[in-house]
Amino acid sequence: GYNKASVSFRTGVEKSFAWFSGHEAESDSWRYPGAHIGVNTVYGEPFSQNRIPYNHFELGVELTTNIESYQAQLLSDAYIFSFATSSAQKFTSTGLTMHYDFFNATNVIIDNTGYGNIQFSSNAFDWSVKHANFFSVQAYTVIKAHAGFTVWGTSMYNGNVSSGNYLGNTHGTYGAGENLKLFFTVSHNKAGTLELAALGYHIFSIPVTPEHSTGNVFFIDASIKYDVPITRYFGIGVNLRYWKLLGLYDSAENVYRALISTGVYLVFFTEK
Repeated sequence: GYNKASVSFRTGVEKSFAWFSGHEAESDSWRYPGAHIGVNTVYGEPFSQNRIPYNHFELGVELTTNIESYQAQLLSDAYIFSFATSSAQKFTSTGLTMHYDFFNATNVIIDNTGYGNIQFSSNAFDWSVKHANFFSVQAYTVIKAHAGFTVWGTSMYNGNVSSGNYLGNTHGTYGAGENLKLFFTVSHNKAGTLELAALGYHIFSIPVTPEHSTGNVFFIDASIKYDVPITRYFGIGVNLRYWKLLGLYDSAENVYRALISTGVYLVFFTEK
């Protein structure tokens, strides 16, 4: 079950497949698998009433890299305040949360400027609901839903026009928008843990950024993760993830980018 503080660590091998419009000739440079590391942290009680900001937060960081490419992801949410109800086996909290999410996939053959072929971020305030149903001491399900306003989002991509002055010739987007994040987990101490996630974001350029920003960007992150315990503190896991970025620009060519990654990992738990 959940604890006041828990950390899981995973390491393994991950393979990615990318579709970047305008760079089809270099797509085979993603053929190499990469080394993967990931850390997921849960601090505080997710389902209790919180009056102190950041008394509960969740943070997940993942990185996969090889000689030719890398991809990174950071997902976070923290309660600013929350209210809670509970019964013998069911626990629910709801309240205002703060989020910072970041996604990056870069192929050095296509783009060695450091700005990335997919780079998207969202700083947001959401209203959140977290619900847990504990069937026994061994099995539970968790549903987490977040929806709200992205105060500041970025999508940095140069389109098919390159320039030594990145900020002076970007077709990316800097602005605000909306986001929706859904997570579902079912877990059994012996059968393992299945996690499903679907995240969607939209940002539009705001009036103060017309010189370096234009249009609208949509980003989707969907994933399936399954971990099987071998001992109390050790297990194996598999993962399948899909990213899609769609940029609709007013004064530049529209951009379609997609990436699929799958991997096998060793998983280490602080609590199980």
